[in-house]
Amino acid sequence: YQRRVLFFFFFFFEMDLLWDVEGTLTDVQVEKLKEFDVSEKCGNSVSKATELLNSGEIEVAGPHAIVHSVSQGAWYLLTRGAYMANLIATHFNLQPHDEGGFGCKTYISRLAMPDQEVDGRPRGIASTFAFMLTSSSPAAYLHSVKQDVVTIFATGGPVKLTIVGEDGKVETRLLGGDLARGQSMLTVVPADSYRAFELVESHTTFALMHEVCAPEWSAAEREFATPELFDKYPELDKEALQHLIKK
Repeated sequence: YQRRVLFFFFFFFEMDLLWDVEGTLTDVQVEKLKEFDVSEKCGNSVSKATELLNSGEIEVAGPHAIVHSVSQGAWYLLTRGAYMANLIATHFNLQPHDEGGFGCKTYISRLAMPDQEVDGRPRGIASTFAFMLTSSSPAAYLHSVKQDVVTIFATGGPVKLTIVGEDGKVETRLLGGDLARGQSMLTVVPADSYRAFELVESHTTFALMHEVCAPEWSAAEREFATPELFDKYPELDKEALQHLIKK
């Protein structure tokens, strides 16, 4: 089968391209692509690419998708995780986010808060936000907002959630779909607590989560943690947390 997906981000969202995706493969190793110029033997033929990769001439481990960059005129292999991450990013129109990862608001309530505005319009009484971490942007920096935030794990992962409470105490939670291993699919971060997210396994390609805020999330009310956090709470483990401070 053949699918066309507009504006895939090249290798985890590095540049916008048009991709042709032809099926999936088994036993594909992405490293082999570096040792073998697929483009020279395939040209612009999907059938030739499929035949070549299925012939065993390239030993590959998978499943992976054969991907052709129209603008670059080259063939690539994407892992299933990277392929899914690209599909999700396209579906939700996720954009690079200043907190880290990729995200966008997916819902704003038509019911408005009295005498409050967000981006020059009435502020909704609630909103939802989709955000994704990837291997190229695997963490969201410590930040706080003025309301409780319900975080719902969707797919991918697992993800480590680090919370620094108003009292300076640190709590970690593991989000993911493996409930038998103690992972959680839903959690609530209290208002005014700092929170950060990280992919926790090197082979994890992405993680998609959704957040629910009431009232509507506003960047104007968000606060990023700074190095002064360690002065305010001297008991914090600076070595363990400083990589989560946005520079």
